[in-house]
Amino acid sequence: MKKDIHPDYHFIDVKLTDGTIVKMRSTYGKDGGRGLGFDKVRMVSENKIYPNEKLSNKSFGHTGFTGTMFWIDPEKDLILVLLTNRVYTK
Repeated sequence: MKKDIHPDYHFIDVKLTDGTIVKMRSTYGKDGGRGLGFDKVRMVSENKIYPNEKLSNKSFGHTGFTGTMFWIDPEKDLILVLLTNRVYTK
C-alpha cells in the first residue's frame, strides 16, 4: 500500500513469526473454544456449532458486540468479514 495516500495515515509493518502464528491458532481453555486472542470453532450446545458448522477446526476469528465479525479458515482458503453497526436493544 502506498504510504503517501494521506498524510495523517500511519502504517506499521508487522511481521509475525511462524511460532507466533502457531500460538495464535492453537487451542486454549478447558472447552477448547479460544486461541491466543481469537475464538475457535466449538460446540455451544447439543446441535449448535459456533460460529458455523461449515468452518474447519483450523479456523479462528473474532465477533464484536455490534455484530462485526471476521473469521479466517486456512484449510478452506477463506476469509469472512462482516462490518455492521447495530446494537440489539429491547
